[in-house]
Amino acid sequence: MTHKDFKNVDEQLIHLKNKGLIIEDEEKAKAFLSLVSYYRLSGYWFVFKKDDTGAFIDGTSFESIRRLYEFDYKLRLLISEASKSLEISLRTQFSYHLAEFDSPAALEDPNNFHANSINYYQNIGELGRLIKQQEDKACVKHHLKVRNQRPPIWANVEIMTFGLLSRFLKDIRHSKVKKEIAKIFGISSQMLISFVEHAVVLRNLSAHHARLWNATLKIRIKLQVRQHLTFLYDNLDLEKDEGGNYSNRIYNSLIVFAHIQDTLYPELNWSLRLKELVADYPEIDFSQMGFPTDWEHLSFWKS
Repeated sequence: MTHKDFKNVDEQLIHLKNKGLIIEDEEKAKAFLSLVSYYRLSGYWFVFKKDDTGAFIDGTSFESIRRLYEFDYKLRLLISEASKSLEISLRTQFSYHLAEFDSPAALEDPNNFHANSINYYQNIGELGRLIKQQEDKACVKHHLKVRNQRPPIWANVEIMTFGLLSRFLKDIRHSKVKKEIAKIFGISSQMLISFVEHAVVLRNLSAHHARLWNATLKIRIKLQVRQHLTFLYDNLDLEKDEGGNYSNRIYNSLIVFAHIQDTLYPELNWSLRLKELVADYPEIDFSQMGFPTDWEHLSFWKS
């Protein structure tokens, strides 16, 4: 099987026009395709195709595709920011409450985790490899060579990846510790554990510049929403599919992130900036992000 023929930027534009795409400013389009590849941008124009021939829906313009790409770029920045805030706060709460409950060496004790599961030993093994990779780091070197011991938990969490932190969190044995960790985030420990797993996926997609706006997310949030959590209860999409699962699109992710960001860092106005982003791109089909049909009437979007 041979690859498709190479096309330079001029040929790319001709091909797009032949498929019915309106290009009002060819120089601007060329400049954009010199920064964002034809192949990468093609992931955004599939929603503008009308059939298997590759023809565009009548009236589709290059500018409409560029704006969708721009929206997704700005959405990734917001998700990346919220993920980093969540990760740093979680590192703090995880290490603080485990050390308080047990000791600075809490990670070394299998009894703090579901030790009958292979997960703990995989996690502690991965942590050991990360420590080995960063043994020249000042705090690691101090504990390994001067004190002849692994770093304490509050140093270890700074070595962990977000994914490893998520797996350690999930494996904590003591419900009291999990509840204390979750308290600052304003959600239950079960929902926090699920959402952190989900947030790792979103952070990775954002870090690798993947298309996010209409992504089908492999890990769903296990929503455990109580009516007293008014913000979440009133604004999440709580409809389930035939399999009894909540949506695997990004809408609910945005609402939970907004709740956590407003709880931890209200001065950053993350929710306001999300709402401004959505308002700036009214032409986008938000249903593909999992927005419920009545989303504009929900309290979060009206405020």
